[in-house]
Amino acid sequence: MVTKAKGSVSPLKSKNEQLRKTVQGFKLVKLSLNQSELALISELSKGTIHNKSQMIDELWSKDSDTPDDDKKFVLEKSIEIGMTSISGEDKVALEHLFGVILGSYLKVETKILDNAKSLKTVWTIGRHLTSVYKMICRYKKRSVNINSENQSSKYLLKDKTMLDECFNRSDDYQSDKYSKRWTPTDILKTYVQISNEYFLTKLTNNPELFSSFFPSSSPYMSLSNGTKNTTSKKPFHVVREYNIYPRCLVDINILKTFEINSIFSILLRMVEIDKDVIIIPIKHESTKTDEYNGRTYNIFCSLRSYERSQLGYIGYDMSAALQSISLQLINATSNEYPMMWNYAHDPDFKNKIRTEIANDLNIPRDDVKARLTAFAHGSMKGIRQHKHYEVFQAESDRLRREVLKYVKENDPKVLKRAEEQSKTRKDLPEEIDWLDTESKETSKDMRSKASIFFFVWTWYERKIRQAMIDALGNNEASEAIEVLDAVYSKRDIDTKIVEKEIYDQTGFRITIEKE
Repeated sequence: MVTKAKGSVSPLKSKNEQLRKTVQGFKLVKLSLNQSELALISELSKGTIHNKSQMIDELWSKDSDTPDDDKKFVLEKSIEIGMTSISGEDKVALEHLFGVILGSYLKVETKILDNAKSLKTVWTIGRHLTSVYKMICRYKKRSVNINSENQSSKYLLKDKTMLDECFNRSDDYQSDKYSKRWTPTDILKTYVQISNEYFLTKLTNNPELFSSFFPSSSPYMSLSNGTKNTTSKKPFHVVREYNIYPRCLVDINILKTFEINSIFSILLRMVEIDKDVIIIPIKHESTKTDEYNGRTYNIFCSLRSYERSQLGYIGYDMSAALQSISLQLINATSNEYPMMWNYAHDPDFKNKIRTEIANDLNIPRDDVKARLTAFAHGSMKGIRQHKHYEVFQAESDRLRREVLKYVKENDPKVLKRAEEQSKTRKDLPEEIDWLDTESKETSKDMRSKASIFFFVWTWYERKIRQAMIDALGNNEASEAIEVLDAVYSKRDIDTKIVEKEIYDQTGFRITIEKE
């Protein structure tokens, strides 16, 4: 006779306990008794679940004696089953995977997803929350226009109570747009951080779990019938993103020290894992600009300076790029533009002005910098708050007009290209006299023309960045990456070398500051 070992649990009792945790866990987190999902989480067959319907009803009618354990069980199984189920789907993005984690945590640990009655719905909501958060976190400490017709925002708007728990949204739509400005709430940011930590732990402890999400150089393929061919000596060629774009290697242990949004952004862009290193492609991600005719917007733009430094990169930054380029284009003098001239050519003056305004208005220096940049691009908001604002805006407005006049006369192709790129060109008259620098403009006209101005001066800025890359060495050792008006590189060289290369190639004299 076979005797059961002392202390062991019979298979039937173990299965019944799994079912109890599942049923009472579902009740605790307000999931419905979906037989398919009960089977998935309890690891029992659908037939068994059907046969135990009376037992399930009895369990549902009782309160759990171990609520915390049962909720934890549902959380862990929801993430495990969710990750497994989506890994087999076509066109799976990492944000789907992150969405499973984020949605599961929000469902189990908060009341935000109380209206979501199935795990599939929880995962779907998590994916759309992740998609919107990904759009927002590209911008540092800023609310972002999210179009109500965007696929993810449109889905989330079905439950405005849930949405308001996750995002703060402006009361009014932006003019001429179906967009409100969105910022994540503190509770959403908290659970993004928790999801980051879970993701990183899984990534560290079980990297094989993520292998199905990345392209692989195996298996071998037969070109004749498309079936796997493990004996073929010629592998099917796989083109990976980092074979097309520059790549950045991120040590997972270093990544753990980054800010929430930076960790999130990097995790959702990785294309391969090599031991403790994540590989991400550095590629242009904006649909609004052409990187070959102006600025490139990549993952590095959303990282903090100290984070780029921890990855081994040194920043070579143009000092007052807009002002320096514009003043030199029109051969302006210090007498004509005293504020702009000193701001562009004297770093001490630039820092003094920013500090003085920040102290007088009791606001961060970064806010001052953002406001001055806005004035340079047609904004009038807050102009009366400080005397320096008034002078800066007046000179910026005059400089913009003169630059547009200059390119119309001397480089009309640049102006035409800028008009084609600007989304607000349609708001201006079909025929514009760019040579008229004295005409009155409405606030809307100023913003629209400033948009065209942006694409003008960033055309020249791109030429300067290309010269900077040449000075730093456009090769694997340099790993040069363009970031707004700067270039980041792993090479440490004298800024005078960079400045000379800029002048030799473009004729611009630009002061380069090293971070």
